[in-house]
Order: sequence, then structure tokens, then C-alpha cells
Amino acid sequence: MSTNTNNYSGGDINYPNYEKDESIKDVSMRNISIIFDNTIYPDKNTSAEDTKDITEFDNTFIGKSKNSNDYIDDSFQSDKTYVPSITLAYPKTPRERTQRRIVLSWTLGASLLLISPVIIGFVIGITTVKTALWTLGFYGAIVVGHYICQSIFAYLNLRKVTKSRNKRNEDWIGISTGLLVVGYREDPELFKGCLESILNLNYSKNEKVIVMVDGNDEEDLYMGDIFSKVFSKWDHRVITTDFKIQDVGISERGEKMYRSCLYSATSAMYKGFKLLLQCSVEAVVVTDSDTILDPNCIKELAFMLDNKYVGAATGDVKIYNTDSMLSFLSSLRYWFAFNLERSCQSFLNCVTCVSGPLGIYRSEVLNKILERWINQTFLGSTCTYGNDRHLTNLTLALGVSVKYTPFAICHTETPESYIRWVTQQTRWSKSFYREALYAIKVCPVQSLWMTYELIFHTIYPYILIYSLLTLIYVGNFWQLITRVLILYFMGGLKCIYALIITRDPKFILNFLYGIVYMIGFIPAKLQALLFLWDNGWGTSSRLKRISSKWTNFVVPFLWIAALIGGVVVNVRIFIVSDNEKFETHHLVGIIVLFGVTIAAFIYYVFYQRNQRKKKREHEERNNNKNVFNIEMV
Repeated sequence: MSTNTNNYSGGDINYPNYEKDESIKDVSMRNISIIFDNTIYPDKNTSAEDTKDITEFDNTFIGKSKNSNDYIDDSFQSDKTYVPSITLAYPKTPRERTQRRIVLSWTLGASLLLISPVIIGFVIGITTVKTALWTLGFYGAIVVGHYICQSIFAYLNLRKVTKSRNKRNEDWIGISTGLLVVGYREDPELFKGCLESILNLNYSKNEKVIVMVDGNDEEDLYMGDIFSKVFSKWDHRVITTDFKIQDVGISERGEKMYRSCLYSATSAMYKGFKLLLQCSVEAVVVTDSDTILDPNCIKELAFMLDNKYVGAATGDVKIYNTDSMLSFLSSLRYWFAFNLERSCQSFLNCVTCVSGPLGIYRSEVLNKILERWINQTFLGSTCTYGNDRHLTNLTLALGVSVKYTPFAICHTETPESYIRWVTQQTRWSKSFYREALYAIKVCPVQSLWMTYELIFHTIYPYILIYSLLTLIYVGNFWQLITRVLILYFMGGLKCIYALIITRDPKFILNFLYGIVYMIGFIPAKLQALLFLWDNGWGTSSRLKRISSKWTNFVVPFLWIAALIGGVVVNVRIFIVSDNEKFETHHLVGIIVLFGVTIAAFIYYVFYQRNQRKKKREHEERNNNKNVFNIEMV
């Protein structure tokens, strides 16, 4: 897995110090535009006459838009790819509906059969391993087995993708692509870094670059200034939704199509999709305005679509702001989310979420699902978040494969504060629950593993919540100690796979993420269920990092208070009770627990110090190189 050593050091990106790699000549920069969008939702009754004109103004096409019915035409086929018509996903006749009910019942029943031992074993307390000091329940054994299966499938996918990539010809030319960047009042430095990384893209068939800004107010226009500065040496165009028709030579009907979108990130993406589809690219690559793209990411994503049965693919999303403990542990979690979980799903052709920071969709697939996607509602409201997960669900519903490649790499930002991180996880959890309802439709046409994981990830956090609260309020002190040690053990078990694949010792610290999971991820799950009806993002733009919603604070702090209160109650009962006495195993457990935790924090401090040293050395080399180039000139 290679990265550009001019931009990266020690596995972490040195942001924002980037330089243009002059050796890269493949990327097409003839078609670059930034568009400011604050328009309204498309009218479902819009006719094809309103969107039929084809026009070209300098670098961006606003071309012929198909009638919305064409986007869901089940007879669509292509000579190069295969997008099947799956009647089980969208049954039309009574026979098809009956067949779908039978298949869906069997799929859900089989998956429940797989997961039922977890539930039954937990409820009745079946024990698989029992000693005088600790017990491994049936539920714990299933979880360990789940991790082992994930690791096996993930490794098989890595091996398969690596083997296919190694066989690729050096002069391989893939499908034509267009890059779509979507953002809203992005941090200026993050946005600049994103645009500068586009200059280094190494894929000759990336024909278009469109940046969609979700807004056209005075506060949004600075993004256009940054865009113009970065692409000052290239032919580019800054467009606002209040442009004059004569300025770009677009007809009134074309303008009506252009202005027909909802004021949200989803609609800005929708409009970008429409524009790129009208440019006749074979696939659309999507990314966020805070994402730093690896030079070869589009090439690697396009290579995944060489298989005609693959409708979409995603890559490896890494974290570049790893200075705080929370963001560092999040970066480890990201690695497992992609290189373990998504890689496992990819082996079975059913990646459940093409990540927003980096993904590719075949144009034929987008033509079939785009109208369903933009018209999604939940509890009577238009959906404004989770667009990547729903777009993936719609793709899976077609019966095509969705894949993951670890060789398509990007770097993005993660929240560094606790509340902002919990709010992000809450939003993602809400989209998971909402999309889980829709994913049931997908079950009959995809792998049984997808249904199993859907049920497993739905019930797992709540079994954990029940067992944790029961333990700290009802269990004894030794059980409390062993639970934390088991939490560390499970994190350590997962890190074995990462150490084998990467040989990077930082993954030893992965077991500390269990603490973050307990105090952050669980309240996010609870908050997501309580406020599933709330369609807001919960956070403002990165320029205004502090959210004012009281719900963002109450549930996390109530959960932490419940945990602290339970621990206090448990310790107090242990002190005053005569049923349990302080023995040698209590002392050993406490020493091991605190010893491992302190050792991990010491290692973390030295690791971060070493990373900062590498970053300074990298910056000094870049500065010396720039000085040398200036002297040569």
C-alpha cells in the first residue's frame, strides 16, 4: 500500500504543507468549476421539457437531463457494465410481491437463527468457560467468533485485491470519471488542502472537477476566493446561482433545472451528480471539502469498477489530525472500520456504506437510483444526513456488488472535542437506524452476511448497555475489575490483525478505544434512538465548532453520571459488605488494570513526541528543497 512520500510521513499526513508534484502530468485540468448553491427542492412534477437543453459554457456542462422515470427504468443496460433488474427489491406484480415476502422471511429467519444463540445465551447465562476467578459466557464466545470471522474475510479480500492489482498492466486505462467535491462553510485551511490535493491527482481519465458549495450567501463566498487562488494557473470557473443567463449562455429551461435543488448537502451533491452525468463520464467520484486525496485514489477506485458487476466502491479513509488522545484513538478506529469491517463486507460483495470522504459510483447505477435518493423522506421529513449510506443501500438494492480497496487512500478530519465527537457519532447512528429499516429490502438480493451484520450491530450495543449497568449496580467488585480487563482484552484481540497486516506498533493502543466506546459511543446510540425524529445535523460548520443544542450535552453527561454513580455504589458495597473480602486476586487485578493503562499512556506520549519530531524534519526538508529551487531559478 503506497503513498506519496512527498506528502506523507510516518503514516500521518503532514497538513497543511503540500507541494505540487510536477512529475504528475496525467490529470486533466481542463474542466474545473466551483458552484455556489442555495436553491430549492426539485418539484416532482418537473417535466422533461424543463431540463432538455444541452449547453456548454467553458469548463462545465449543464446538459440534457433525463425524465425522472428514465432514472428508474428497469430495462436499462450497458455494453460495458451489467446493472441487473432485481424485482425482489422493487416488486411490481402480486407474484413478485409474494416471492419477495418468502425470500425476505427466509433471509431474516436464517439471520435470526444465527444471532439467536447470542440472545438466548446472554439471557439465561450459558457459560462456555468457567474458572474460579472469571467466566466466558456464550455471548462473549460469539463476539470473539465474530471478530475471528471478520479477520479471515478481511484478509481474503486484501489478498484478492492485492493480487488483482499486481496483475494490472502498467499502461492500464480505466473508465472516464468526474470528481465531485461537496462542502459547506469549510475551514479555509482544510478546504485549501483539499483543493491542492486535487492538483496532484494521477489519473488521466478524470475529465471533470466540480466543487459544490451548499450556500450562496456572503459568508460562503470566501470558498470561491480560495478556489480561484489554488487553481489560478488552470482554466476554471466560479459560478453562483444568481448568475445572469447571458453570462454563461444557458437557456431559461436549463436555468430552471440548475436551480431545482434542496438547500442541503444532499441536494448540492445531487446537483453535482446531475451535472457530471450530463458530461457523459462513466463514473462519479465523490469527496468532502475537508478531505485530502492521495494522488492515486481515483485510479484505484476506477480499477475496482473494471469488474462489470461492481456498481460502487470505497477506499481507505485515514485521519490527519491525530494530536489529541481522542482523535488518535479515532484514527485507529477508522483503520478497523475500513480495513477490517468494510474489507470483510467487500469479500462478500456487500459493503454497507460507501464513505462520503471517498467513493465512486458507476454512472449507470446513479441513473437508476438518483431520483429515489434525493426524494427520500423519514417520518414525514426530507432526509438531510446519511446520504452516503442511503446511496449505498440503493446501489445494493440493484443487486450489484459494492467493494472496498485499501489502495485508494484519503485523509480527513475527525472531531477533537468530546461533545463534537459524540454528536458526530449520534448523527451516524441515526442514519444507521434509519437505513436499517430500508436495508431490509436489500437482504433478499445480497449476501446473508449483510443481514447477519445488520441484526448483530443493532442489538450488540444494547446487550452491552444492559450487561454493563447490571454489572456495576448489582455485580460485585471483582466482576467490575474483570469486565474492564475483558474490555481491554477484546481491544487487544482486534489489534492482533492490525499488527499482522501493518506491523505498526501504534495499534497496540487500540484497547484504549474501549474506554471511548463506553463513555462516548454508547450515549451516542442512546441519543440517536431518543432523537431519531430530529432531522438536523446536530453540529454547525467547522467555522462554528460549538453546537448550542442542549440534547448534545444532556444524554452524554447523564450516561457518564450513571457510570460514575454505579462504580461508586459498587465500591461502597464492597467496602461495607461482609460477603466479599479484599483478597490477593483483587490486588493483582487492580495492579494489572492500572499498570496496563499507565504503560499505554506513557507509550502514547512517546509515540506522539516521535511523530511530531518526524513532522518537523519533514517540514525542514520541504523548506530546504523550496529554498534550493528558488536559488536554481
